[in-house]
Amino acid sequence: MTHWTIRLPFPPPSNHRMIPRGQRLIKSPQAREYADQVSYLWEMADLRPMSGQFKVRIVGYVNDYRLWDVDNLPKLINDSLCRAGAYPDDSVKYMRECTSACCEELSLEADRYVTVSA
Repeated sequence: MTHWTIRLPFPPPSNHRMIPRGQRLIKSPQAREYADQVSYLWEMADLRPMSGQFKVRIVGYVNDYRLWDVDNLPKLINDSLCRAGAYPDDSVKYMRECTSACCEELSLEADRYVTVSA
Protein backbone atom coordinates (compact mmCIF):
# COMPACT_ATOMS: atom_id res chain seq x y z
CA MET A 1 0.00 0.00 0.00
CA THR A 2 1.19 3.51 -0.79
CA HIS A 3 1.99 5.89 2.09
CA TRP A 4 3.08 9.50 1.79
CA THR A 5 3.22 12.84 3.61
CA ILE A 6 3.10 16.22 1.92
CA ARG A 7 3.44 19.73 3.34
CA LEU A 8 0.89 22.25 2.07
CA PRO A 9 0.07 25.88 2.76
CA PHE A 10 -2.69 26.60 5.23
CA PRO A 11 -6.05 26.81 3.40
CA PRO A 12 -8.04 30.03 3.30
CA PRO A 13 -10.69 30.49 6.01
CA SER A 14 -13.94 28.65 5.38
CA ASN A 15 -15.92 31.87 4.95
CA HIS A 16 -13.68 32.75 1.97
CA ARG A 17 -14.07 29.48 0.07
CA MET A 18 -17.36 29.96 -1.75
CA ILE A 19 -19.02 33.00 -3.33
CA PRO A 20 -22.56 33.42 -4.63
CA ARG A 21 -23.02 33.44 -8.40
CA GLY A 22 -26.65 33.83 -9.32
CA GLN A 23 -28.59 31.13 -7.49
CA ARG A 24 -25.59 28.93 -6.73
CA LEU A 25 -22.25 28.98 -4.95
CA ILE A 26 -18.94 28.66 -6.74
CA LYS A 27 -15.36 28.42 -5.48
CA SER A 28 -13.85 31.77 -4.63
CA PRO A 29 -10.67 33.03 -6.30
CA GLN A 30 -8.81 32.24 -3.04
CA ALA A 31 -10.07 28.64 -3.09
CA ARG A 32 -9.14 28.20 -6.76
CA GLU A 33 -5.69 29.67 -6.13
CA TYR A 34 -5.22 27.29 -3.19
CA ALA A 35 -6.19 24.31 -5.36
CA ASP A 36 -3.66 25.45 -7.97
CA GLN A 37 -0.94 25.66 -5.30
CA VAL A 38 -1.78 22.16 -4.06
CA SER A 39 -1.70 20.79 -7.63
CA TYR A 40 1.73 22.34 -8.20
CA LEU A 41 3.12 21.02 -4.88
CA TRP A 42 1.71 17.54 -5.56
CA GLU A 43 3.35 17.48 -8.99
CA MET A 44 6.70 18.68 -7.59
CA ALA A 45 6.61 16.10 -4.77
CA ASP A 46 6.42 13.26 -7.34
CA LEU A 47 4.40 11.01 -5.01
CA ARG A 48 2.33 8.00 -5.99
CA PRO A 49 -1.43 8.54 -5.79
CA MET A 50 -3.53 6.50 -3.40
CA SER A 51 -5.62 3.68 -4.77
CA GLY A 52 -8.25 1.55 -3.13
CA GLN A 53 -9.32 2.45 0.39
CA PHE A 54 -7.15 4.72 2.53
CA LYS A 55 -7.04 6.96 5.61
CA VAL A 56 -5.96 10.62 5.72
CA ARG A 57 -4.49 12.59 8.63
CA ILE A 58 -4.23 16.38 8.44
CA VAL A 59 -2.19 18.32 11.01
CA GLY A 60 -2.26 22.12 11.18
CA TYR A 61 0.77 24.03 12.43
CA VAL A 62 0.14 27.59 13.55
CA ASN A 63 2.41 30.49 14.43
CA ASP A 64 0.02 32.41 16.63
CA TYR A 65 -2.60 31.97 19.29
CA ARG A 66 -5.62 33.04 17.23
CA LEU A 67 -8.59 30.75 17.52
CA TRP A 68 -9.28 28.58 14.49
CA ASP A 69 -11.48 25.56 14.00
CA VAL A 70 -9.67 22.32 13.31
CA ASP A 71 -12.79 20.97 11.57
CA ASN A 72 -12.42 23.62 8.83
CA LEU A 73 -9.17 22.10 7.56
CA PRO A 74 -10.21 18.94 5.67
CA LYS A 75 -12.74 20.08 3.05
CA LEU A 76 -10.65 22.32 0.80
CA ILE A 77 -7.48 20.29 1.38
CA ASN A 78 -9.15 17.02 0.35
CA ASP A 79 -10.93 18.60 -2.62
CA SER A 80 -7.64 20.14 -3.79
CA LEU A 81 -5.71 16.88 -3.40
CA CYS A 82 -8.41 15.02 -5.37
CA ARG A 83 -8.15 17.60 -8.14
CA ALA A 84 -4.34 17.22 -8.09
CA GLY A 85 -4.64 13.44 -8.50
CA ALA A 86 -3.48 12.37 -5.03
CA TYR A 87 -6.51 10.14 -4.65
CA PRO A 88 -9.40 9.18 -6.90
CA ASP A 89 -12.15 10.69 -4.74
CA ASP A 90 -12.75 11.77 -1.16
CA SER A 91 -15.99 9.80 -0.86
CA VAL A 92 -16.36 6.98 1.67
CA LYS A 93 -15.84 4.50 -1.16
CA TYR A 94 -12.12 5.36 -1.01
CA MET A 95 -11.44 7.55 2.03
CA ARG A 96 -12.33 5.41 5.00
CA GLU A 97 -11.20 7.90 7.63
CA CYS A 98 -10.14 11.54 7.73
CA THR A 99 -8.77 13.02 10.95
CA SER A 100 -7.54 16.53 11.55
CA ALA A 101 -5.58 17.95 14.45
CA CYS A 102 -3.59 20.99 15.40
CA CYS A 103 -0.03 20.93 16.63
CA GLU A 104 0.23 21.71 20.34
CA GLU A 105 3.37 23.76 19.83
CA LEU A 106 3.68 26.90 17.75
CA SER A 107 5.42 26.61 14.44
CA LEU A 108 8.89 28.15 14.49
CA GLU A 109 8.37 29.33 10.95
CA ALA A 110 6.75 32.56 9.84
CA ASP A 111 3.87 30.87 8.03
CA ARG A 112 1.15 28.50 9.10
CA TYR A 113 1.07 25.21 7.21
CA VAL A 114 -0.47 21.75 7.20
CA THR A 115 0.89 18.28 6.63
CA VAL A 116 -1.24 15.61 5.03
CA SER A 117 -0.44 11.92 5.43
CA ALA A 118 -2.18 9.10 3.65
